[in-house]
Amino acid sequence: GHPSLGKQVRQTWSDSIHRINVQPLPL
Repeated sequence: GHPSLGKQVRQTWSDSIHRINVQPLPL
């Protein structure tokens, strides 16, 4: 496995959730 890749994906996911929480996407 690639721990670095998993960490990157988790960071990206967390950042995406943070952005959505700050400014929800219009549905």
